[in-house]
Amino acid sequence: MQKISEVIHMSTTFTEADCENSIIELFQNMGYQYVYEPDIERDFYSPLYNDVLVEYIHRLNPSLPEEVISDAMYKLQNYANGDIVQKNEVYMEYIQHGIPVRYTADSWF
Repeated sequence: MQKISEVIHMSTTFTEADCENSIIELFQNMGYQYVYEPDIERDFYSPLYNDVLVEYIHRLNPSLPEEVISDAMYKLQNYANGDIVQKNEVYMEYIQHGIPVRYTADSWF
């Protein structure tokens, strides 16, 4: 029996731009709209696009009072003291599982 082996050669290099474009295409295929960063008008001292973020928090949580959404935004903008690793862990927890905000039907606390 003859053993056949081949080596597949990559003819091009996969660059950072290729990676970015692949991710953009992936999200566009999922229905997201791509907006080129310089075309976005926002506060460059904040990493969050606050207006859109608040709009989508309202869409995802239509029954929550405005005060609760404001509290969630505050926590998102002012999360955790600590080193960068700890901050990233808290932020990822928020993204994956939501921002814990306590409230009752009549009020929030």
